[in-house]
Amino acid sequence: RFTLFRETWAKANPDLTDSTTFLAPVIDAALHKERTGPEQFCDTVDDMPSGTFISNNEIDAYLVFEKQLFRWTPAGYERPKKEQISFPARILTPASVIRSLDAGYPVKIHSSAIGKQANLA
Repeated sequence: RFTLFRETWAKANPDLTDSTTFLAPVIDAALHKERTGPEQFCDTVDDMPSGTFISNNEIDAYLVFEKQLFRWTPAGYERPKKEQISFPARILTPASVIRSLDAGYPVKIHSSAIGKQANLA
């Protein structure tokens, strides 16, 4: 899975590396910079790929899956009530990972979010 992620990440982020065989610290450095940089926000999940996480507060994290939101809990994912999520919402997933998801990196979604195990390609 790392090899596939590395290849997809490199393809989706050509400005961050010029190789597809770099070591994990290259990705770690880019992710650290994105996590500590300016926060990014969204007004809708319509353009977010499945596998992205957002939050409208400092407590709850929501998984975007097929343009729907699922609140993460230690017991699994649950559908939020409409009043639980508001926009703009902070994007928790680093931008380079979102670009990798957009470029086709397959994500696995926990069965509590969709009722069965799924592998999204």
